[in-house]
Amino acid sequence: MSLSKNVSLQSNLPSVLESIYFLQRVGDYQAALVLSEKSKKEIESSLDHKKLALLIDLIGRYEQNLFNARDYAELENNLKETIEKSGIAFYQGWLHFLLGYYLKKEDELKLAASHFLEGSHINELYEVYYWMNSFRLLPAEEKYSTFLRTYPVKSIYSQIMGNTFFKEELKPLTQIQKDQAKNWLISDKDEQEDEQEEASFDCWLISGDAITPAQYVKLDLNNESFLDIYAGLINDRGEYSFLLITELNCLSFLIATQLTGATTGQIAEFLDRSEKDLEEIIKSLIGIGIKINKNNNRYFLNWEAKPKIIIPRSLKVIGLQEYVKKKVPKFSKAQLVDLLQLTQFGAEALMKRWALSGLIRPTEKIENANIWKFL
Repeated sequence: MSLSKNVSLQSNLPSVLESIYFLQRVGDYQAALVLSEKSKKEIESSLDHKKLALLIDLIGRYEQNLFNARDYAELENNLKETIEKSGIAFYQGWLHFLLGYYLKKEDELKLAASHFLEGSHINELYEVYYWMNSFRLLPAEEKYSTFLRTYPVKSIYSQIMGNTFFKEELKPLTQIQKDQAKNWLISDKDEQEDEQEEASFDCWLISGDAITPAQYVKLDLNNESFLDIYAGLINDRGEYSFLLITELNCLSFLIATQLTGATTGQIAEFLDRSEKDLEEIIKSLIGIGIKINKNNNRYFLNWEAKPKIIIPRSLKVIGLQEYVKKKVPKFSKAQLVDLLQLTQFGAEALMKRWALSGLIRPTEKIENANIWKFL
């Protein structure tokens, strides 16, 4: 975060305030207090920095789940004007978030989100939308729901929302995170059966503006158009088409980031490809009719009409075998040709790949046709 705009001090106070903030955010309140006391004289020598430091103290109270009416009044009456005039998106975002969080006020939370988005403070932006969702104030648009459910961000709130990214690296650190995790995470083996079933979901189903957790094997994909990134196919009114895995994974990432957009570097890193390769992948997607705009060096999906979408929790294609397995656990080459509308050569190549990967084996022969079974 940048603390320098409209604030002039010949010292390292901006980095000191930043350090105090991050200590608060990881739950090391004692270290934050020590640093704050150590820098107190210097901080109080500037009214602007003093008020920014007071806001950071209030962020610490929020993290400890202690933010109350007195804190709200301090923000509204004593700090708001100075922080607004600072022009620093990071502090403006926190100001409006805390005001909106305490009152559950939609306008303040939206304003907080706009400031955090302006400053590319993604973790803080994510937190705003997490609370808007909790307060039932989240806008009913797909880009918000997919951001909450699928965006790969290192946030305990993302894990709470069902995102498996960075799962092993995340644990609740502050009191408010621990309280939320206690309320939302399913960790007890004795939880009710329906909760266990939801915990085991392996994909997201997007239909209209709604996104819901689902088990791929139980999805009904009959008689409708769909984009199946889980298996890696497109059904356009009964006509099947298949993109390259890199194209599908790129599209999956663009769906997850359609609220914020994604840079060439971000997508290339996700795909483990070079930025030059990524540019070609984007061109290929645009070439088949997927509308992608570039604005301020970020790619955004430009949906108009779109089918039902299935996205794996990993955002990366699992494989065509999953779709076939749903339809025909045992199959012949002729059945595979018919099911996926493949050529004989295409079906043979696919079956050979599956056999070499240990996914299928022959089980019997009927009328001179080998019958294959998924393992």
